[in-house]
Amino acid sequence: MKIEVWADFVCPYCMVGKKRLDEALSLFEYRDAVEVVCRSFELYPGRPVYAGQSLADVLREVENMTPEKVRRILHKTARLGHEVGLTFALDDAKPTNTHDAHRLCHFAREAGHEETLIHRIYEAYFLNGQIISDPDTLLELAVQSGLDRAAAASVLSDPSAYRAEVAKDQADAYELNFPVVPHFGINGKHHLSAVPTLDELLGVLRQAWDEENQS
Repeated sequence: MKIEVWADFVCPYCMVGKKRLDEALSLFEYRDAVEVVCRSFELYPGRPVYAGQSLADVLREVENMTPEKVRRILHKTARLGHEVGLTFALDDAKPTNTHDAHRLCHFAREAGHEETLIHRIYEAYFLNGQIISDPDTLLELAVQSGLDRAAAASVLSDPSAYRAEVAKDQADAYELNFPVVPHFGINGKHHLSAVPTLDELLGVLRQAWDEENQS
């Protein structure tokens, strides 16, 4: 069974969704038969690297939210994080371009370290206030995830490396035309967007498994 997850590293709901998927899979009876593929999705393609803006600034300026709505959204986000055991440092988040982080994850997939790197990038952004477009930061996260330093540095220094793979994921997302991320596609037939509950995820996983094994 194949699960595809479209997500971006500056999306708190994506981190929560990934955490909830991990929990669902830990309870799923056929976990060992499931392949999880993390697909790239850039919320703000072409966004410049971090230039001193806060997350609240971006919500006001890019999403055109009022200050009151920003406060509500940040409060809701923090509460949602707590539901899955995450304490977001939202005031310290440094909104930035995520293209290189996605490129690096495609490389990490080939090397067998994608899962670890994804978790480290999320933690760097939402828990530790790091700039995840910074090459030195990404390189250290790559090494901490088990990747070869020289190989990872080569990917980061070459803007064309894995660019096509990121673009393909983004194009597939636009073709599916889902409303928000994270987006979960199970066996190409079942689709869930935003942050489903644990019961919803388990229900879809079991339904997809039954369908696949009855055919």
